Amino acid sequence: MKKIVQLLLATVFVLHAKIITVPADHAKIQLAINASAHGDTVVVYPGTYYENINFKGKNIVVTSRFYENNDRQFILSTIINGSQPAHPDTASCVLIVSGENSSAILQGFTLTEGKGTRWTDEHGAGIYREGGGVLVTLSSPVIRYNYIVKNEILNGNNVTSMGGGGIRIGDGGGVVENNIITLNKAHYGGGIVLNYCSGTIVRNNMILENSVRQLPGFGGGGLWLGSPKPGDSSPNIIENNTIYGNVALDDPNLSFAGGRGGALVMHSSIKATIRNNIIWENHSAFPISAVADLGAIATVEYNDILGGYPGTGNIDVDPQFSDSSFILKSTSPCVDAGDSSTQFYDPHFGINPELAVAPAQGTKRNDMGAYGGPGAAHFMSFARSSLFLPLDVIDLGYHLPNDSAGVFGYFYIFNWGSKQLKVDSARFTTTNAFSVDLAQPTTINVNSSALAQLTWRPKVQILYADTMLLYHNSTYISNPARLAVRGNAIPTPLMSVNLTEHNFGTFDINVPQKDTVVYVYNLGTGRDSISVSVNSTGVNPTTAVTASPAGFSLMPGDSQAVTFTFYPKQIIKTFIGLYTPKMLFKSFLGEDTTTKEKSMRFRLTGTLGVEKEGRVAESFSLSQNYPNPFNPVTTISFTIQGSGFTSLKVYDLLGREVAVLVNEELQPGTYRAHFDASQLSSGVYVYTLRVGRFVSSKKLTVTK
Repeated sequence: MKKIVQLLLATVFVLHAKIITVPADHAKIQLAINASAHGDTVVVYPGTYYENINFKGKNIVVTSRFYENNDRQFILSTIINGSQPAHPDTASCVLIVSGENSSAILQGFTLTEGKGTRWTDEHGAGIYREGGGVLVTLSSPVIRYNYIVKNEILNGNNVTSMGGGGIRIGDGGGVVENNIITLNKAHYGGGIVLNYCSGTIVRNNMILENSVRQLPGFGGGGLWLGSPKPGDSSPNIIENNTIYGNVALDDPNLSFAGGRGGALVMHSSIKATIRNNIIWENHSAFPISAVADLGAIATVEYNDILGGYPGTGNIDVDPQFSDSSFILKSTSPCVDAGDSSTQFYDPHFGINPELAVAPAQGTKRNDMGAYGGPGAAHFMSFARSSLFLPLDVIDLGYHLPNDSAGVFGYFYIFNWGSKQLKVDSARFTTTNAFSVDLAQPTTINVNSSALAQLTWRPKVQILYADTMLLYHNSTYISNPARLAVRGNAIPTPLMSVNLTEHNFGTFDINVPQKDTVVYVYNLGTGRDSISVSVNSTGVNPTTAVTASPAGFSLMPGDSQAVTFTFYPKQIIKTFIGLYTPKMLFKSFLGEDTTTKEKSMRFRLTGTLGVEKEGRVAESFSLSQNYPNPFNPVTTISFTIQGSGFTSLKVYDLLGREVAVLVNEELQPGTYRAHFDASQLSSGVYVYTLRVGRFVSSKKLTVTK
């Protein structure tokens, strides 16, 4: 490997290239870069450098002493810490943003505590803050053998979003290889963002426990692949990576891709080849695959993906990591399971060239994951325990005080690391109303979890809120880890009604009555007072629809049947005959006192009380109603000589239609229509018969 690194460095040397050392030649890395020229090498000796370096368009090698003999301890001991930027809007650990090409190499560093750089997107998408560890734009560098850890982009004012906690590459490409990218956080692409990129190679990286957990976000706990580079059809290559324990836990009710793709999000027609990776124990808020394909043109093959994924050679089997830095056990199903083509062979040479050379295992066929393929290499030792709580808050709901049984809740503690996790103790900060059933101390093995039980026994009528503190041996997250717990012991009613529309169907207008029962529930912990009313919504008269009872008291856990009734014979039928009244429910004592509506739908057909007499019709005629004057019912007789569409309507003296008695096809004969005018005021009205060209009108008088 030493020869390989030296050869790669030699390719960037040009005539008169020089080596500049830090701090011997220059106290700061940036000063050494400023003094360099194309082809130079900046060698940084161990130490912590609080800088935010910028390659400034120079195709140079910036490296730790790792390049000398591949001693990985130089990676851990040479640190670029981005937490003290000269300007708060330029807080990436490293910026490569001025057209650098593949001769620009960044290698052998720990990059940490970068907060990203605020900039305006070249494509008009808005203002973003991106690239916590490394920001790359309009460039195609090589980023390799780095430990990119605990960079965060979660706080930005007046920006569209924040992405690429570890690395952000946009409008360029390059190579990202043999890095450990872990515990970085952003609103999208916790580990890596590739946007408007084509031909970018991401291979033989450990992409571990990165997260996107806040809003607004677009998902992709490990990687986020956005739009393709205009005019370039080369696919981005995601190859032989171990992508483990990344999370995307945004709000699942969002319409965009927040909370999707715990491992990886691909969309916007980006071209990608996802090959020979281990994608395991990545989690997202959305119940979909760890790999979220949102419109990509992707080839996904020869991967071990938890939950499965369609594609040649993909498997869904425990990868069997050993207890050290995610190296595979010899029995792992991922050994010799990658693409069998020769260009993907593991390193193989020596006494038996058919066998792979460590860290790959088995034969020379590709091993899935970061320790397989031609670029396989050992990482520095980073075995660790890693505590993960899938919940931030446990809400135990409503419960009345002084119940000795209490209320129970459960939560998991995961170890996503590569050595045993020890939880020494768990306790609460402010109250003894909560308790936890968890052995103290408790030990959680690699890739395992422990289930703990919470108990809540409220004593008084208050809102309970507390924080559980979990003390542990993981050095990569805060100690103690915190889990918020809350509960509501104030007696509070909670009205519940099925608000789905009820469709009665179609009925003849002469049906006297139809009804249905709707149940109102109190799911809360206190007594409720509820009123019920009806919005007639076009039903005339309004008294033809009712709900009973109109008001009632409802104890916790109880229900009340409410009867909705309508009376077809009382309704003045419209031409369409469709009615959609609403039942209105209002809680007076609950937290939500908004009036809730349930639509009721029915249709009426026919005419009110039309009777056909037996005698033969000899002409068209309309008789005077009898009795007349009347209150409230009268009878109107009419005769039709031939079959035809017949209407008999009542109008007031201003010509406004007030009732439809007949509106249908009738056969020849003599008919009687009964008219109920109980909803009309006293006065003179006109009724008109129309059958084809025959039209006849008469007056009637309503007296009250």
